Amino acid sequence: MSDKFSAQIIVLTLFIILGMVLAGCADAAVSPTSLPQTVTFTLPLTPTPTPQPTHTPTPTATVTPLPKTQLCSPLEGVALAELPQILSNPFQPPRPGYDDGHHGADFAYYRFKDRTGIAGLPIHSVMDGRVAAVSDLRLPYGYLIIIETPLEALPPQWLTQIQLPQAEPTVPPAPAMTCPEPPAIQYDSSRRSLYLLYAHMQESPGLQVGQTVKCGQPIGLVGTTGESVQEHLHLETRIGPSGIQFNESMGFYGSQRNDSEAGLYCLWRVSGLFQMMNPLDLLTIQP
Repeated sequence: MSDKFSAQIIVLTLFIILGMVLAGCADAAVSPTSLPQTVTFTLPLTPTPTPQPTHTPTPTATVTPLPKTQLCSPLEGVALAELPQILSNPFQPPRPGYDDGHHGADFAYYRFKDRTGIAGLPIHSVMDGRVAAVSDLRLPYGYLIIIETPLEALPPQWLTQIQLPQAEPTVPPAPAMTCPEPPAIQYDSSRRSLYLLYAHMQESPGLQVGQTVKCGQPIGLVGTTGESVQEHLHLETRIGPSGIQFNESMGFYGSQRNDSEAGLYCLWRVSGLFQMMNPLDLLTIQP
């Protein structure tokens, strides 16, 4: 090839290259070569709950009730439901202020089940309680024990069944009683208790005033001391102010008693401070 033709080819090649460069610049001006920015979509955050103050309940003051007592038969081997079968002398309320009638209920038998005679049969406490009196050989009760049980210690359903006497002012004794002034005793007039007297026992119960006893605990033996013609348990039930204690024997008839003992007897029997009720009303309640 000639040098002229070679020069033309070189020039043409330069023009082609120049054109390609200019075209690339034009394209670059229209379509930039940089990558578009990436848009990130963030999901809305779940709002965090505001912590609420924890409420701690204020503890309620707990009042511990007295334990409720049970009901036990006063005689060993005789069920509560069987007591009416051996009732030998029922309750007969006296005239107000008089010492007549029959203030309690007597239980006795000659033959019962496989036993002959009631003499020496163990006597049990009918309920939990506290000894309020223990008396030596005095008329008419002979050896006796009185046990107190506060009314609040009785199950509520018992109180709906028992015919509780209403508290009344003390009534003066009948003139024939010629009661001495009783010794000063302390008691809680704002509360009431049930008092059970067990009398004509064979011997002293061997317990002291103020001691506690449990339902069903042996407290003596059936006897015939005092004004009694045969062995039997004489049981009295009375309602009176709580906390009474007799710190000496209680008796009225006979020459052995003193004025203090006679005053206590009148306080129990005819003053109205202790209001009597039928023992069977207590012994036959439905638990």
